[in-house]
Amino acid sequence: PVDHYVTSLKLVTPSCGTLTLTSSHEGSELFHLAKVGLGCLGIVTQVTMQCVPSHDLVEHTFVLSRAEAKRQRDTLLKKHKHVRYMWIPYADSVVVVTNDPETDVSEDAPRNERQDDAVCLQPLRELYQQLLNNNA
Repeated sequence: PVDHYVTSLKLVTPSCGTLTLTSSHEGSELFHLAKVGLGCLGIVTQVTMQCVPSHDLVEHTFVLSRAEAKRQRDTLLKKHKHVRYMWIPYADSVVVVTNDPETDVSEDAPRNERQDDAVCLQPLRELYQQLLNNNA
């Protein structure tokens, strides 16, 4: 989660004025609360984040049934760096997109050159077409 990369916050509060919070600062519990507090503790005026080096991701898109997506949820979340689910309402289908740093994907995994949007969206288009045909 993105809050793990926050290293300091400047927070303007109604009662304490401007506070600069860090994880190593006394009262670091307030820092951890402020990171995820969505502004409830005051107005966040500055955020310092630790950046990660630039890296390429390998994306894989596929369709699962809703039950299968539920069954595989924990496995997918543990196996992949990023997982995105797109549930299709009124259908028993979930489009799953996984992304992993290129360095974490095995050498023998299939790799494609950068694909245009038409190729990337093909599984979703096929699913929509199937839904249209079923409802016709």
